[in-house]
Amino acid sequence: MTPEQCLDDLSQTTVYIPYSEPGEEETESYSSCADKDLPGGYELRFDSYKQAWAKCFTRMQEVSHAIYSPVASNIVAQIREAFTNVLPGLPYPELPVFAVSGQSGDSPILQNVVVQLEDGNVEDDVTPARVAHLHPADCMNIMLTMKSMIHGFVSASPEGSTKRKSTASLAAYDIELLNAWYTYSVTEQEGMQLVVVMHDFEQFEPKVVQDLFNVCSLYIPRLPLVFVLALSSPPEPSYLHNTYPRATLALLRIHNITVTSHVEVVEQLLVKTFFDPAFDPGIMVGPVTLDFLHDYFTRHNRSIDVVTTILQLAFMKHVDEPLTLFLFDSNLNCSNEKSALRKLTKPESFPFLEYLFTRVLSSQTGQQQSRWKSDRNDLSSLLGVITDCRVNFHEQCQKFRVGFCLLLRVRKFVLDLGYKSVESGEDGESPMAIMSRGLRGRLTKDWKHLGSVIKKLNLDQLSGLLDALEWFFADLPDGVFEDEEKDRKWVERKRASLLGLGQASSDQGGQAFETLADEVGEWFVEYSAERLTRRLDEARLWDIWYTGSTPFPSELINPAPRAHITSALLHPESYADQIPCFAKSDGSVSNDVEGEAPAVWELPDTSILFRGYLEAGKMINVFDWYQSFAAVLETQRDKELRAGDQKKADGSPCDEAAHERRRDSDEEEMEDGEEMEDEKWGMEVQARFIRGVHELDFMGFLKHTGRKADHVTRTVFDVTEQ
Repeated sequence: MTPEQCLDDLSQTTVYIPYSEPGEEETESYSSCADKDLPGGYELRFDSYKQAWAKCFTRMQEVSHAIYSPVASNIVAQIREAFTNVLPGLPYPELPVFAVSGQSGDSPILQNVVVQLEDGNVEDDVTPARVAHLHPADCMNIMLTMKSMIHGFVSASPEGSTKRKSTASLAAYDIELLNAWYTYSVTEQEGMQLVVVMHDFEQFEPKVVQDLFNVCSLYIPRLPLVFVLALSSPPEPSYLHNTYPRATLALLRIHNITVTSHVEVVEQLLVKTFFDPAFDPGIMVGPVTLDFLHDYFTRHNRSIDVVTTILQLAFMKHVDEPLTLFLFDSNLNCSNEKSALRKLTKPESFPFLEYLFTRVLSSQTGQQQSRWKSDRNDLSSLLGVITDCRVNFHEQCQKFRVGFCLLLRVRKFVLDLGYKSVESGEDGESPMAIMSRGLRGRLTKDWKHLGSVIKKLNLDQLSGLLDALEWFFADLPDGVFEDEEKDRKWVERKRASLLGLGQASSDQGGQAFETLADEVGEWFVEYSAERLTRRLDEARLWDIWYTGSTPFPSELINPAPRAHITSALLHPESYADQIPCFAKSDGSVSNDVEGEAPAVWELPDTSILFRGYLEAGKMINVFDWYQSFAAVLETQRDKELRAGDQKKADGSPCDEAAHERRRDSDEEEMEDGEEMEDEKWGMEVQARFIRGVHELDFMGFLKHTGRKADHVTRTVFDVTEQ
């Protein structure tokens, strides 16, 4: 996508345009492994990332909507009955308010509610509702709030798009306009409700909301207004009752609905996305990512958006590895294998090719290594090895998913029977801890304990377990169903044997049942050991398709901008590839590469000002600050002039007479334009000072005060790194 297309795309929140000097070539693409990366590898890996993340994100949306759909249907049913099931004998009609706690403004459940309200129900002859959305940024006062609400309803209909004469119509913020519009529209759509969704309700100004409720309550039930409040705060203590007075709450009929994103919801989301045999995510998350997700979700933010963000960052971190461009195919996104081979045989691709050979050799056995060393130029076979590794990894991952899901199915069945002893585990009984232990190959105690419990089941319980196992194998997708044919038929035979035991005598049936229960328990242990003992990071080239134990970039989730900004201002050479250093008198450049910190006059203007900022007190005299800044720039100017004179002296011929004549001429010209040069230099110093002060002000380091016009106040004091 070109920069022009990015600027035109409203969905793009940030656009990066690399800087290049006039006449220079375009900046190369980013790569953290440039010494072993393929030319254009960043773009290929980014395409693979987009394909894998789009696949997983679509799956997560489908799962989350399926989880919240029943709850959303319940909320919609209550909204539709808001004006039918009304308590009789009230002195005045109440305004229906549905407070949905524990959800952000763009939560999946609110999206489900809005979709179901606007679609209606054709079978039950339910009229679709009109929905208006209110956001805190658009509701600074009651006039803007009423205008946004009325416009949200009126503009949704074809009649609302017609132009009206301002002199012959009501004001855009007058609720009588909404009343007139509804009176006209209700003749065509009888029973239509007006639903107002207030996103991020805690961010609204309470006085504005009070006025909004007071105005709307006067038009109930002429206007069937229903308010849905998206509350991120917990239901207890109630934000509504703690913030709004009794006079406002008396106008409302509040329905409290708690929809908290518990760990069970995240468990279903992860199981259906990464541990479901019917779905291949492309990139398998590792235990480190799951541990961080569990810790951050339970400690800091219980939101589905946080889960999505953490997984997306894990995907982006994963494709930083150069070999992940083989994520989906071995042809480097080329149309055929020949094109991929031509790309690999280019001289600039040799470092990547050497790295690929090294990785393939390290994953082979001794006999295979000797074959590869004697046939290093067979690139077609090399790409074939990548394809074989991909197939083998996905087969192993598929077996792990089937075994893990079967373990969860048996575990749930045993828990429902009342065997609480299976809840004990190494890392506690958190659902994501079981997934993490499974990926680390630490579920041996779990399946052995479940096998011993199976041996203790009675006839009815064992029959129910075999039914559950039979249904489990029947629900597998076609490709997996064929691979599990042997175990599926074994379960069917044991199920038939169990049915025959019911007709046998008690003594013979009891002994045969014990033998059958032992066989089922032993089969479960062997089945789980075969699929869950081997870890995914033992496969060849596993790090292409599996994040493994790669550390999660937690600093991207919880950054420290204040510390980084302060450190960057104090030591800019550590944050920039090349700062505007100035040459020394000997022509060398002082920078951090030589192990020597740059002098103050070599720093950027903002860093020079920040050094003076730290040396000042609580109040900074702007004139004194300017004088110290000008003194540093004067030193900088002298260093530049000396460096320029030194270069001229080194490059000029040794003709003392010519040098003397040129020096006399330069002195005469300097005397003539000295006054003009001083004036230009003074203006430049002032401009650079103002620009640096504005940058510090923009970053929040300054606070203006009205007590002293020539002073500013510091806002940062505890800077330990100086």
